[in-house]
Amino acid sequence: MKTPDPSSLRLTSTRDSLHKFQEYVSSLAGHLPATMATRIELVLEEVLVNLISYAYPDDQPGWIEVSCVRTPDRFVLRIIDSGRPFDPLGIAPPDLTLGVEEREIGGLGIHLVRQLTDRAEYERRGAENVVTLFWSLHE
Repeated sequence: MKTPDPSSLRLTSTRDSLHKFQEYVSSLAGHLPATMATRIELVLEEVLVNLISYAYPDDQPGWIEVSCVRTPDRFVLRIIDSGRPFDPLGIAPPDLTLGVEEREIGGLGIHLVRQLTDRAEYERRGAENVVTLFWSLHE
């Protein structure tokens, strides 16, 4: 297992870790416009809850590593895990024209991530899933 980046936070993939990840990202996203900070918080929570719920077998939590980079032009959030291979961005968008009862279960969280970021990327690096999310700091 690689050594975590010192500018990142790596914790066990449990619900108890969610608040610590949120505090970490909030501290690094400081002084962003409120609407952007809210988008980042919503996306972070959506991705982390999905990882905590589905990436690892119930009796074997793994780890999640979160890092942030803020430049004058953009804010970048990277989330890495060693859970089951899964490309969330490969999921087809939900058909929002259908009624709630007619729609397939799932996919709304990924739809939210796509809508609230300027760009999202996924790659499988060896035994790790890497999701990188981008927000432009200039409108």
